[in-house]
Amino acid sequence: LAWGEESFGVVERNFGLFDEKRVINPYVTNVTLGKYHKPVRVYHQGKVLKAAGHNSTSFGRLYLEAPAHSLSGVLDHEIWFYDEDLLTFRSRSTNLCLDTYTENGQSKLHVFWCDGTNYNQKWRFRGDGTFQVVSKANGLVPDDSLSTEVDPKLSNGGAKRATEDVRVPVGIIKGSSAAAHGRCLRGVGNEIAMLECQNDADNKFTIRALDTEEIHITALDTNWKLTEDYGR
Repeated sequence: LAWGEESFGVVERNFGLFDEKRVINPYVTNVTLGKYHKPVRVYHQGKVLKAAGHNSTSFGRLYLEAPAHSLSGVLDHEIWFYDEDLLTFRSRSTNLCLDTYTENGQSKLHVFWCDGTNYNQKWRFRGDGTFQVVSKANGLVPDDSLSTEVDPKLSNGGAKRATEDVRVPVGIIKGSSAAAHGRCLRGVGNEIAMLECQNDADNKFTIRALDTEEIHITALDTNWKLTEDYGR
């Protein structure tokens, strides 16, 4: 169909990106994107916090499991978008936020509609002074044209990945609401719970930005990996 008053033109002018003269609609040009939220994974003893997505039989279920690997893994389940201003974690697989509430005197944990004013969804990380290495130095001369900056709140603040290890702090993740006072995320086997804060291993987590983690590309059904040869 032709542009203009024909059926296609009417639909495009009112609902498309462009009008009938192929000029971008003002509603599109006036769209304002919000602040960038860094994608992270929440690690606990070699596992990551996951939220089951729409293509599962238990939408929204929170659990701990090994990071996604190969074609059988679902990376979306373990990616969270962290808002450092609102202190919220939004799940990529559900588009809902990590939330805690109280039921019969017990703290519960789930994902719920995101609300930046809801203290049930605000989480505070407190480091214990130790670190874990996320990406090992490779000894190659870094290319200064490539950005290697790292979020200082989630790592060591901008190490050159080629010459320095990238580290993230280890610590506890505390709830901010009055009902969650003194309670933290805690790993219980493959489950995640909201329990009294302690400084033992079950209460320790790391928050790792995706752009700080090493990436390994492996040929399917082989043990071959894509590597650099003499820095080329």
